Amino acid sequence: MRSSTRRPSLLTPERIESIVKATAVGVANSLAAEGAGVSRATLARWTARGRNATQAREDGEPANAADDVYVELYRRVNSARGADGRPGHRAGSAGGRREPGSRGTRAHLQRPVTGLDVEELQTRYLRPDRRAAAWWLLLTERQMFGRAGFALLRKRVLLAH
Repeated sequence: MRSSTRRPSLLTPERIESIVKATAVGVANSLAAEGAGVSRATLARWTARGRNATQAREDGEPANAADDVYVELYRRVNSARGADGRPGHRAGSAGGRREPGSRGTRAHLQRPVTGLDVEELQTRYLRPDRRAAAWWLLLTERQMFGRAGFALLRKRVLLAH
């Protein structure tokens, strides 16, 4: 007969804090797990359990008290990653979505009159790169823009002159 006592979980508040801090600065999951003293597979199992429990709660299933720490880990890691799911990028920051062909930088300024700290996003637009367009045309329209297409185009130009 099985014993009802189980081994205590390695997921402690200190480990959660360590993993969340590492994720917030952009550290990969494997390194965040290593820093917390667990394997990458264990961290993946914990976050999957938290994700599944969160989805079950959102679907209206009764909450299991044993899953609370896993749900907390999952939610805190996701909020540290930001809305776009990438580590180190919070929603609305310079790492968020920008227009294609632009590069954003953050500037931290202190206003001399008010003394308030202000964070400003400066967007710099880049020159369009024709190489990306040429690659896409070659990939999608190989008959027209591949070697055979260029030979055909050259023939048409020579016949036109």
